[in-house]
Amino acid sequence: MLEVDVRRVVDGGLVRVNLAGLAMSVRGRFIFPTAGSRGPVLVVQCADVQDAMECLDFALRKGVLVSMCNAQDTGDAWGACDGGIAVDLSLPVTQAARSVMGQSEHDPRQPAIREARAAT
Repeated sequence: MLEVDVRRVVDGGLVRVNLAGLAMSVRGRFIFPTAGSRGPVLVVQCADVQDAMECLDFALRKGVLVSMCNAQDTGDAWGACDGGIAVDLSLPVTQAARSVMGQSEHDPRQPAIREARAAT
């Protein structure tokens, strides 16, 4: 299922797009919502910011509708992306937030850090 019909930005028509190139350049997951349902034809759960950039580049080259969202706004963003590609940024956003706060997902000090912050 590497070919899907995706909505074009210019006129709203459908164009058959081969996703093989995108699949080779993205490390995240591809999710294909139920056929015939409203919303995006493909959801890409990005593993990192590079995945998001690859998705945007792909959409620009193909001229197809793309919507970017994170876990908080998926309903609105995906609803506006009927027939397009939805790019889920929830993982890169979480990683960026941890980086800004000086935390690591695998930091063994996490329980001690949380306890110290709670005590202040």
